[in-house]
Amino acid sequence: MTRQLEGSADVDALVKRLEEESLTRFVTFSVDRHYNDKDWQPLPVNRVHWQWAGGSGMPSIKFTGIPFMFVGSKRLVCHQGKDLAVAQKRKYFEEKARKMLEDQSFGSQKSRRPSTKKVGCPAAISISKTAAFPKFKVVDSAERSKKAASKMLRMALERDPVVWETHYVVLLTNEHAGHAGKMSQQITPDT
Repeated sequence: MTRQLEGSADVDALVKRLEEESLTRFVTFSVDRHYNDKDWQPLPVNRVHWQWAGGSGMPSIKFTGIPFMFVGSKRLVCHQGKDLAVAQKRKYFEEKARKMLEDQSFGSQKSRRPSTKKVGCPAAISISKTAAFPKFKVVDSAERSKKAASKMLRMALERDPVVWETHYVVLLTNEHAGHAGKMSQQITPDT
């Protein structure tokens, strides 16, 4: 499900509501460098988009006639999702085994791998932060009018600052799997 929100407070409220509904937490998987940049300014070299097909887990944006530029993106995943530290854990245990062989201390040392709480839950939230330019809106989706408006926008950006609106486009894939959810957490009274 894709939603368009106006501010970061709306995005935070949505994430908090989803966490409360599912009794889980979402953790940051990746974030672009300009996503949290308060001083970001649109430049003429930034690509102007009119629509976005999505792909690779990012939300799609339909044609509205208003040009936009991507500022950054952020991806949140369920805290019980894929184990991201597998290589780090393997390296640690290999190093530990190597040290035990060097020290020849085989005594009461048990090489036991601790289990992980990660269960591969696929639930994720993808957020794209965009800068929209409503003053350069076109009425039809003809390539000619879009190219003309894009050129006007770039020329305006070269001359002086242009007014833009920040939007957040959110893609929810909130299907938790592999762990206890809301239903298993409810307490039923004894009768």
